[in-house]
Formats: sequence, structure tokens, C-alpha cells
Amino acid sequence: MPPENRKKVLIVDDSPTVRAQITGFLKTEFDCASAENGDEGLLKAREQRPDALVVDLEMPKMDGMELLRRLRADAKTRSVPVVIVTTVTSLDRVNECRALGCAGFVLKPLEPEYLKAKLRQLMRDGT
Repeated sequence: MPPENRKKVLIVDDSPTVRAQITGFLKTEFDCASAENGDEGLLKAREQRPDALVVDLEMPKMDGMELLRRLRADAKTRSVPVVIVTTVTSLDRVNECRALGCAGFVLKPLEPEYLKAKLRQLMRDGT
């Protein structure tokens, strides 16, 4: 895909290793930016207007759930698809994220092709 047509993904995770891993397998197809916590992620989402976010559920400062709440409350970021990446499999947490408008979940350890396919689908469908 020509550089000017590449979609932008913002990766928000407190682990530098996980951010690098996700960037490593998404960068062949997407332009990637990253943030190390929810506070930084919210600022970058507002400034950079990514096409999608990949967000860790459990982070210090502002967790993925609160980040999702704030993204949905802001007209600039309300419609940006958010994929939650987590080790948490609690049905209550999943349902809470869905109620807030989460577009999907990916469990750790990550399956690169599944995440890429999910992002492609979300950006194509505009969900």
C-alpha cells in the first residue's frame, strides 16, 4: 500500500516489549505510533487522529477501560475503533468494555495475523 494510503494504528501498552512486538508485526502494513499509558494514549489519540487503537486493558495511571471511556466521550475520538489486548478473560470485564464501545478483544499471547485481520476488518467496515 502506498505510504499516503496506509492506515495509522496507535498502540497503548505499559510494556516496552509488548509495544515493540506489536509495532514489529503491524509496521509492514500500518503506520504505528505508541504510548506507554492511558494518559499519553489519550493525548496522542486526540492529536494524531489514528484510524484504530490497540490498547492494553491493565496499565498504570489510566487503564484501558478508563481510556476507552474518555475516547468515547470526546467527539474527536468517539468513532475510532479500539481493540483491547489483554490476559483478562473475565466475562464481566469483557461485557463492560463492549458496553463502552470496544470493537474487539485479542488475548495475550498475541497472534499477529489475527490482530492484523481484526484491524483490517475494523478499518474497512468503519466500526
